[in-house]
Amino acid sequence: MLAASQYQELGAPASEPPWRPAVRALIEKLPEDDLGTATLALAIALGSNRPQLNLLPKEARPRTLSTGQLVTAATAGVTGLLAVALLAGQGYQQHRYAERLARAIRALDPEVKKTEALAAELSQKRQLLETIGSIENANIRPLGLLKELTERIPQEAWLRTFTMDKQGVEISGQATAANQLIPLLESSPSLERAEFTAPVTKAGDKEQFRIKAAWKTAAKPPEPVAKPPAPTPSPPRPPGAKAPGAGAPGR
Repeated sequence: MLAASQYQELGAPASEPPWRPAVRALIEKLPEDDLGTATLALAIALGSNRPQLNLLPKEARPRTLSTGQLVTAATAGVTGLLAVALLAGQGYQQHRYAERLARAIRALDPEVKKTEALAAELSQKRQLLETIGSIENANIRPLGLLKELTERIPQEAWLRTFTMDKQGVEISGQATAANQLIPLLESSPSLERAEFTAPVTKAGDKEQFRIKAAWKTAAKPPEPVAKPPAPTPSPPRPPGAKAPGAGAPGR
């Protein structure tokens, strides 16, 4: 600290600063032998960390952030945290929704399987009804023909396929002598023009065959003779009326 004489040499008046009461109370407690140094130390201790007057060169000053920069950085950090929280919340909600949807699908799986089984059964029954309807419309009676074929075909022969349509019947299978089946089918009251549709092949001690036969055309019944129409009765005459065509009495 400069002495009072040195202040006078500078030509500037020197006086005690206008201390605040709290600061003055602290200065009074300082040692008297080195009051100037103690006052300077007290001023540094009580002064601001960032004094308005900074005598250091710009390149030697410590790098500090301004209040606006700190606010901007804090706002950006909060915004980033909010964005991350929003994305995490949406992902969690989608995950929960997917889990609920999977549980609902698993709960409905038995019902879906039952519905599919019913649909398949309904489709089979519909096809069966269509087949029965087509057979009835074609005036084909398969049960009677099957009974007839069972009676006519020998015991050692057996059928593998049996097909019926409007044109006729086609059967395939194995028999000891396949050529004997042709006259048996020809003698049927329902079939005619029996013939092999494929060459007869040997399979061990049996012969494999495929035979087709047409339906016999039934003769049409004679049409009934039309009867003459019955005479229409005349309406009753009232009492005392003359019969039509009766002449007048003679005079």
